[in-house]
Amino acid sequence: MAVAAVIALIAVVAYMVLKPKPTPPPPQAVASQPAQPQVDVAKLAQELEQKMSAQYEEKVKDMESKYNEQISQIKDEEKKRLLTEEKNKEKERLKRQQEEATKKAIQEANQQIVFVQEEQAKAKVVEQKKAEEQARVAAEQALKEGDTVSINDLDFPLKTISQAPPRVANIPTGGVSVTFQILIGVQGKVEKVKVLKVSPPLPGMDKNIELASQRWEFSSPVSKGMKVKVWKTQNMVIRR
Repeated sequence: MAVAAVIALIAVVAYMVLKPKPTPPPPQAVASQPAQPQVDVAKLAQELEQKMSAQYEEKVKDMESKYNEQISQIKDEEKKRLLTEEKNKEKERLKRQQEEATKKAIQEANQQIVFVQEEQAKAKVVEQKKAEEQARVAAEQALKEGDTVSINDLDFPLKTISQAPPRVANIPTGGVSVTFQILIGVQGKVEKVKVLKVSPPLPGMDKNIELASQRWEFSSPVSKGMKVKVWKTQNMVIRR
């Protein structure tokens, strides 16, 4: 029974140590690991037990054969008795040797099992943390209503509902060209304005554009079916 126990332990450890490591998932997503092949521990233990038992029996057989040959050639009964006792002692020595080897193998197998289990637990913690981090990043990157997106990510182009130019005094002949950005909110209203360039320069144009933008209206920007915000760059020529 002791031999069977250690064989089973050694078989399990050998399988855990030597089995191929699964391919790690790509960093962008948490991939499911392929199913590991099932090992028949009982069958492995039986095969190893049979092999070790055969080796042990072979040693005993060789030893007894040598002693029996010597005993058969001795006529003196006392010498036969002594040699038979010596043979039995040798058999007992081989038995103790086998028991000690089994005990040592059990200790080593237990140590190896503990080591493998600790390494597997560490690897599991690392994989769990990696999966949690990937899930956190994915959640942060997931689009939510009210997020600001690129105008190229809209489901359909924005439509201008109302965008009258500002009324500005002292417009030079030929008009004024204004380049600006507007942040269009989820309801199509302008929330922010950034004037990038006024040509030719005209004092107060930033304020005029900001005031005029309060009356501008666009269709609600939509991305992936959700209402979002979007920055739009425009150029407007204001004339007299």
